[in-house]
Amino acid sequence: MNENIDLRPRSISDALMQCRDLQEHLEGYSLNKESLPADLAKRMSILAGWLDPEGMAQNLAAALRTLWCAVKSGELAHEDQVNALWLMSEWAETTADAVYARQELENRLHHDEQVRAKQKKAPRKRT
Repeated sequence: MNENIDLRPRSISDALMQCRDLQEHLEGYSLNKESLPADLAKRMSILAGWLDPEGMAQNLAAALRTLWCAVKSGELAHEDQVNALWLMSEWAETTADAVYARQELENRLHHDEQVRAKQKKAPRKRT
């Protein structure tokens, strides 16, 4: 793999699409026997590090507080309130997807570390 290629996603939707693609690709690897190729593990690690569901949740909480203040002060028309709530519900769903995706990546990377450790400990068969 070319080291100069930037593997970081460009957006949260790009990150989630990459996670879905990786999940499909990972189905071809046995959980208990095969370690992942280094380039695949690197992509997974980059994605897991890039996803920031905690930050997304903090942004959503800040947006909800702002909306609450605007509603309480009468600054927003009803339709604007409805639209803002819809957008926030979409963001909440995306945040949940990011939590799940990062957890899946981290679990698989942890499992891969365990497989690699077992492979190092296992005596090599002589042929």
